[in-house]
Amino acid sequence: MKTRWKLVVIAVVLGYSIWALLPSIRFYSMSDEQRAKLTNAERIKYIDSAIKLGLDLQGGAHLVMEVDDSNMNENAKKDAVDRAIKIFRNRIDQFGVAEPVIQKQGTKRIIIELPGLEDLERAERILGQTAKLEFRLVRQSDELSRTLNLLDKTLKGVTVKGTQVDSTGTGAAEAGTKPGETQTASTTPNKGTAAVDSLLPTLQTDTETNVPMPEASPDKPFTSHLLSYVEGGVVVDEREVPIVNALLNTEQAQRAIPSNSTFLWADRANPMEDNTMARVLYMVEKVPTLDGSSLVNAQTRNDPEDPSRLNVAFTLNRQGAIKFARFTGENIGRRIAIVLDDKVRSAPAVQSKIPNGEGRITGMKSDEEANDLSIVLRAGALPAKITTVELRSIGPTLGKDSIDAGRRATLVGFILVVVFMIIYYRLSGILASIALVFNMIIILAVMATLRATLTMPGIAGLVLTIGMSVDANVLIFERIREELAKGKTVRAAIQAGFDKAFATILDSHVTTLITAFVLWQFGTGPIKGFATTLSVGLIANMFTALTCTRVVYDIITSRRHVERLSI
Repeated sequence: MKTRWKLVVIAVVLGYSIWALLPSIRFYSMSDEQRAKLTNAERIKYIDSAIKLGLDLQGGAHLVMEVDDSNMNENAKKDAVDRAIKIFRNRIDQFGVAEPVIQKQGTKRIIIELPGLEDLERAERILGQTAKLEFRLVRQSDELSRTLNLLDKTLKGVTVKGTQVDSTGTGAAEAGTKPGETQTASTTPNKGTAAVDSLLPTLQTDTETNVPMPEASPDKPFTSHLLSYVEGGVVVDEREVPIVNALLNTEQAQRAIPSNSTFLWADRANPMEDNTMARVLYMVEKVPTLDGSSLVNAQTRNDPEDPSRLNVAFTLNRQGAIKFARFTGENIGRRIAIVLDDKVRSAPAVQSKIPNGEGRITGMKSDEEANDLSIVLRAGALPAKITTVELRSIGPTLGKDSIDAGRRATLVGFILVVVFMIIYYRLSGILASIALVFNMIIILAVMATLRATLTMPGIAGLVLTIGMSVDANVLIFERIREELAKGKTVRAAIQAGFDKAFATILDSHVTTLITAFVLWQFGTGPIKGFATTLSVGLIANMFTALTCTRVVYDIITSRRHVERLSI
C-alpha cells in the first residue's frame, strides 16, 4: 500500500511537470516567423507560462527615460519618478515582457531593460506615451470661420521664413484687438460651411514635386496655408504643418483665438487624392469636459463596421459615465474629439445620448496599434512628459558562442555522468540516470511555475544539481554494496543502504540549501538565478533519489525473490 501511494505521488509530480513544460516546449520550438505571427494576447500567454530567459541569454532592449517635471509643482515633483516607474511596470507587465529591469537613476532618469524584446520603436512608443485621455467638444463651422477671419486680420504683416516667424507686423490693430485682449467664441447657430470655404486659398503646383500646394497670399496670411475644410477643422498639407504651428504660436494669433478654444492636430497625416499627405487641424474647447481619470478599462474589440479591424473600447466609472451621458445628451449632432496626449485620435459625431459610460476609439492603422493603445490606457497616464535619452538593442551579454558552449557543457556533462553510472553501477546506474532525467524535468517545471528566469549562472546551477543528484545515488549504491558484502539479502541490503545513506544525504543537501538561501537573500540578478536553480534542484534531488529510485527497487523485490542485484 505504501509503495502504491508513492507511485501515485510520482505519477502526479511527473504529469504536472510535463504539463507545466508544454508551453515552454511549444514556444521555444517555434521559428522566428511563427513567433512574429502571434497576437499580443497569445505572446503574453506563452511568456507568462514558459520558462523565461534572462538578458544574458537572449538579449533585449535597453532604454533610458527621463521625466520632464519642469511644469510640475514641488509636491508633484517629489514622487513623479516613482509614479512613472509604477506605470512603466504596469505597461510592461501587460506588454508581455518577462523579468524586466526597471530602476531609478539619479533624480529624473529611469533605466529599463526588456529581455527578448526586439521591436525598439514599439517599446519606446508604449513606454513614452503619456496616455492623457480627454474628451473635448469640437467647435462648429461658424465659430471656426470667425476665428479664421480673425487670424487672417491679426496676422497681416507677419512673415514666415522657413519655420521662423517675423511677428513685427501690425495685424492686431487692424483686427480691432487690443494687446492682451482675447476674443470669446460666439454661440450663434451654425451657418454651414460656405463661410469657411470662401476663406480657403487657390492651389498652385510645386515646380519641383509637381504637387499642388497652397498659394501664399498677403491678404490671407493664415488661411492661405490651408487646403480644405472638414467639419470642425481644416486640412493642412503635411509640409505646411510647421509653418501653421509657428503662426499659431505667435502673440497675435493667441489674441485672435477665443479664450475658451484651442487648436489641436490630428494624431497622424492621411493621404489625399493627389498622393500628398495632409493633417487635420481641429478647433476644440480649451478645457476638456472629461478626462481619463474616469477610465476603468480599455480593451480591443472588432470594429462593428469592419470586423477585420480592431478598435479600442473603453469603459468609464460611475461618476464618469454620468458626466459622459450628460455631455453626449446635450450635444447630439455635434462632434466630440477624443484626444490622447494633445492629439485628436478621432472626432465622431454624437448620434444619441450614451448612458452606460462606454465608447470606442477608432482609426487604428493595425491590430498592434490597437493593442498598444489599450495597454497604455489600462496602465494609466504618466505623471509628466517622458523623453527617451537612450534607446538601443543589446545582444546576449555573454555572446552566442559562450551561450552555445554553456549548453554543450551541460549536455556533455549530463551524457558523461549517465555513461559513467551505467558502466560502473550497471542496472542500478540506469535507474539513477532515469531519476536524473526526472530530476531535470522537475527543476524546469518548477522554474516555469514560479516564473523564474533562467540565466547563465542558472545553467551553472543546473550542472551543479546534476553532480549533487549523482552524489546522492552514489552514496546509496555504495551503502547497498557494503550491505551485500556482509551477506545480507538483496531486500535487506536495499533497506539498510537507503536508511544509512539518508542522514548523510540530508545533511549535505540542507547545508547547501542554507548557502543557496543566503545567496538568494543577499545576491542580485544572476546570483539569485543561480541560487533559485540550485535550491529547486536540491529539493528535487531528495525526492528522486530517496523516493523514485527506492520505489523501483521495492517493486522489483516485492514481486519475486531476487538473489542478485545489478549494482
